[in-house]
Amino acid sequence: MLEADVFKITLLELHRTFNDAGLAVRIVLLLHDGLWFSCPAERATVARVSQVIKNIMENSVRLSVPLKLEFPGNLAPDP
Repeated sequence: MLEADVFKITLLELHRTFNDAGLAVRIVLLLHDGLWFSCPAERATVARVSQVIKNIMENSVRLSVPLKLEFPGNLAPDP
């Protein structure tokens, strides 16, 4: 399985999960191996969305080595 296939499967799973959960989350930018998301600024929503993203990105595809997701900096809303 190619890296692009893993990424595509993950993006589709994220989209489906956000829609099914009624979360107003949008993928704003995809650049190389980075993703930027937009969601409501409530702290509980940001925490929930972050957990969903981490879970799906680490578990959407089974590989012989684990995939680990790291969030850079804090997840506070932009000013």
